Amino acid sequence: MARLGIAFNGPPYTVRDMVSAVETCEVAGFESAWQAEDVYGPDAIVPLACFAFATERMRLGTCLINPNTRAATLLANTFATLDQLSGGRMVLGLGAGLTWLPMIGKS
Repeated sequence: MARLGIAFNGPPYTVRDMVSAVETCEVAGFESAWQAEDVYGPDAIVPLACFAFATERMRLGTCLINPNTRAATLLANTFATLDQLSGGRMVLGLGAGLTWLPMIGKS
């Protein structure tokens, strides 16, 4: 059976929109929900905490969070708390980040 997940980068969706979609996807049998963190966009942690409360079975994680913008110990503590909140369903995905905004001064 195929494993399906849903991923968000934030805008144009609100946290409420994303939580509603994640709830619908869990009922539909999706395996996971992912939140990316854009350097110019919203935080990934708050939506993941909301996903944890709104779901029971889905794996939850960051499809991209920049370890250079958070202290390593804070990142570890945050994900330990999210893992506890989700009942062990949290996955940490690290990366340098991405942005959908055009680069300033790009030729």
